[in-house]
Amino acid sequence: MHGREAPPILPAMIVPESPVPDAWPLQPNAFTISSQYGSRDRVGGPNTKWHKGIDLSAPKGTPVYATAPGKVVFSGEQSGYGNIVILRHTEEYDTAYGHLHQRGVQAGKHVKRGALIGTVGQTGNATGPHLHYEVRRYGEAVNPAPYLPR
Repeated sequence: MHGREAPPILPAMIVPESPVPDAWPLQPNAFTISSQYGSRDRVGGPNTKWHKGIDLSAPKGTPVYATAPGKVVFSGEQSGYGNIVILRHTEEYDTAYGHLHQRGVQAGKHVKRGALIGTVGQTGNATGPHLHYEVRRYGEAVNPAPYLPR
């Protein structure tokens, strides 16, 4: 490099306000994964259906946190999801938090990563208290696993 040192390279994960969802929406050790993304048996029926997110089983009232900074684009009820909060992080990424007992944010609010946005519940099509978490890329649900810390 002819006497010049290369600038240090910092991993993208160090940036605390990265707009890409990269955290668990519940505190570690507060949940178990009860259903993965992908094909699964339909509750109460013989057919399979595509599960668009992951389900994190936790006690009712467990705090739910934003996985990246963003704007609340929806806070209300939707068929199947019950109480749901949807955050827009960028034009590319949204996240959805379904089956909430309580919604702690209103549409239009800007939140930081780690902000409390609601609590775990059993609303909509839910057989027990859990959080349904989705990552949506360009409006389509994608597997959240690559976005979550190991």
